Amino acid sequence: MFPALLLALAPLATPDPTAPWELIEACPRLVVRGSERSRATAVVIGQKDGFAYLLTAHHVVADDPPAEVQFFTRRSYPNPARTLRGCELVLPFRQADFALLKVPTGDTPVPVLPLAAPPPRPRKVPFAAIAVGCSGGEPPTGTKETVAARRFGRREGGEQAFFWETEAAPVAGRSGGPLVVDGRVVGLCAAAKDGRGYYAHLDELLAGLKGVGYGWLWE
Repeated sequence: MFPALLLALAPLATPDPTAPWELIEACPRLVVRGSERSRATAVVIGQKDGFAYLLTAHHVVADDPPAEVQFFTRRSYPNPARTLRGCELVLPFRQADFALLKVPTGDTPVPVLPLAAPPPRPRKVPFAAIAVGCSGGEPPTGTKETVAARRFGRREGGEQAFFWETEAAPVAGRSGGPLVVDGRVVGLCAAAKDGRGYYAHLDELLAGLKGVGYGWLWE
């Protein structure tokens, strides 16, 4: 059983000259509604008709969209370059712990990090990946990860789905951040347990979006 939240503490993020900036710029920090203004991570997977479409962990938004979506650039880091408001929760996918959001962008586009799609996706484990997230609510950073296994897991609410298992556990604030291979999203940070990380599997992301009419985000 996977816990619904990531609770481990993390050191403060610092600028990294070797960071994958093309990934970081497409992964905004979310300021979640609430008295403590907690923070998490999202990834922009598409843009259409003046809206950016983002994925994050469902347990982050809990049916209430974030108050702010903060984008960073190499030049602005560690401060946000742009903050967007008016975010909407389009669809929740509780089973695999992810959610689809959209936020108005106006006439200025935002960076996009596309989903991987069959057949160019990992099929054998282990494999190397990069995870992007906001450790401790700080600005996003990229970390090298090793994906050790594909697991069928049960979450605390009883929902079952496939997850990638990583050798290292993510920390608080990285929930909703992407797992990336060859510049494409293959998973989404969902949980940590017993020193391992769990990311919503690409198959769950693709099937969930296609099943509700949002297959255009990856097809």
